[in-house]
Amino acid sequence: MPNNTQHPSFSIEQGTLCIHSSAAHYRLRWHPVPSAEELLCGSATWRPCCPEFRLVRPPEPSPEQELLALDLSTEVLADHQKEAAFAAFRAMVPEPLAKAVEPFGSYQWPLLVLLHDRSEAAELVAHNPVLAYALANHAGFRLTRQELAAGDACRHCTDRQRDILGWLGLPATEAMVKTFRKMAPAAVCPIVLRHLRNALREDERIPGMLAHLPQINAGVLWTVVNPYLRDLVAPKLLLAIAENEDDLVYGQTPGRMASAIRLLQESQGKLPTEPLISLRQVELLQDAADEAYRTRDERARLLALEKKRRQRALAAAARTQAQRAALAAASTERRRIMEIEARPYPQPPVPGNNTIEPITSVLELKREGKAQGNCVGGYGLNVKEGQVYIYRVLKPERATLSIICGADGSWRRSQLKIQANGNPAKATCKHVDRWLARHSISI
Repeated sequence: MPNNTQHPSFSIEQGTLCIHSSAAHYRLRWHPVPSAEELLCGSATWRPCCPEFRLVRPPEPSPEQELLALDLSTEVLADHQKEAAFAAFRAMVPEPLAKAVEPFGSYQWPLLVLLHDRSEAAELVAHNPVLAYALANHAGFRLTRQELAAGDACRHCTDRQRDILGWLGLPATEAMVKTFRKMAPAAVCPIVLRHLRNALREDERIPGMLAHLPQINAGVLWTVVNPYLRDLVAPKLLLAIAENEDDLVYGQTPGRMASAIRLLQESQGKLPTEPLISLRQVELLQDAADEAYRTRDERARLLALEKKRRQRALAAAARTQAQRAALAAASTERRRIMEIEARPYPQPPVPGNNTIEPITSVLELKREGKAQGNCVGGYGLNVKEGQVYIYRVLKPERATLSIICGADGSWRRSQLKIQANGNPAKATCKHVDRWLARHSISI
C-alpha cells in the first residue's frame, strides 16, 4: 500500500479503482458485481462503504494552454493519472448507466447500484432523475442500515412517484412530483434533500414558493431550507436566484446572504427586516456588511456586547419563562463562540503552492482584509469552526479565495475576489478550480 502523501493517488489495479489519500483508502469494482470498500487510516480492516465522491462526470474541454503553464510538471502528471483512472473505471460501467448518474455531483454510487440491480429503475431516472437519486440515497432519510438500503431501493423503484415521496417522508402529492422534476441534478445532494424534507414539515408555504419557479437550483434549495432566508427573500428574488448561473451547483447567493447577515449581527447587533427583491439588493446587503465590519471599533463592540449581556441578566428576573430560556440560549451561544475563539487556528485543508498560499492565522486574515479591501478579517470564527478556509492568490492576478467543503467531501471554491471585492478573470477561476481538483478524491 502506498505511503500517505499530500496528494491523493489514483490507479486501476486488476479491474479495481484504487484511491489512496491521507485520510482513507478506497477500492471500487464493477465486475462481477458492484462493490465499494474503504480502509480508514489507522485501521487494518476493509469495510463496505458508500462513496460520497463523484465517480463519473460529463466530458470537459481540455484546459487552456496558459493555465497549463502555471502548473508544475508533477502536478500535471498527477492530473492525468487521476483522469485516466476514473476514465478506465467509467469504461467498465455501461454507458447508459454512466450517463444517468453523471449530472449528480456526489453520492453517485447508490444510484449506479440501483440501476445495475433493477433495470426498471432506468424509467424512474428518465422521468424524475432527482427522485430516483433520493430513493437510491434513502438511507439518510430513513436511517436504514447501509447493507439493507440497496434492497429497499430496488423494491420501491417501480412504485408510483408520489408513493416514493411519501415513503421518503416527503409530501406524497403530484405537485411535489412536479417540483422534483424541476430540480437540477447538479444542485442536489442527500444533505440538502434531507434539509428540504424537514423544512417542508415545518413550513407549509414552501411548496407554493417552489411551484411557480421554472427550474430549481442549489441557490433556491439552500434558500428555502433556511428559516430566516425564507422570510427575507421575496418571490421576485427567488425567481432571480433560480435563473442565476452562479447558483446552479453551490448556492452562492444564499451563502452571501447568510455571511452578510452574520457580519451585520456581529457588527451592529441587528438583522435586516425588509424582504430583498433582487440580486442587486443582495450585493448591497453584502457591501453594507463589509462596510459595517471595516468601520466598527472592536473595543466598543465588545463593551456593547457586555453591556447588553448585563442588561439582559438584570431584566431576566422580570421576564417570562420563555424569555429566560431565550437568554440562556444566547448565553450558551456566547460561550460557544468563546470556546471557538480559544481554539488553535486549523491547518490548511488543502496545501498551497507557489501561486496559492494558505492564510494561517487571525492576524494574517486581518492583514489580507486590509490589503485587499475586503471583510475576510472577520472570518476567524468561521475558519476555526471548519466552515471555510481562506487563501491568498498570487497568480494569474492578486485575489482572496475562500473555500468550503462540498457534499462530496472535497473542498470547493466559495468566493474569489480581487481588490475591493471585484470579480476575477475567468483564467483565475479556472486556475483555482484546477488546484482544488488536484487535491480532491472526487472526479
